[in-house]
Amino acid sequence: MSVEVSVVIPTLNAGPSFGDLLERLLDQETPFGYEVLVIDSGSTDGTVDVSRIARGLGGGGHRQAAGASSELPLDELMATIRKGIQEQL
Repeated sequence: MSVEVSVVIPTLNAGPSFGDLLERLLDQETPFGYEVLVIDSGSTDGTVDVSRIARGLGGGGHRQAAGASSELPLDELMATIRKGIQEQL
């Protein structure tokens, strides 16, 4: 099933319950494909590791998870993502 919806979660030290949030998002049953994108801004609390672990939970065929870490400020990162999307259209 192709991805029709992207859930983008910008993070910075998301905290201990972040893994539960990702697990609940990835457990959603939908009639459409979706992905969960975690964009981290340099967390030091293990947020990136939790995102990588959750990535393994997304193998249900119609959902997937990905994680990314960036030193860019969030506004610059989002502008880069928007530019990439526009180039694909």
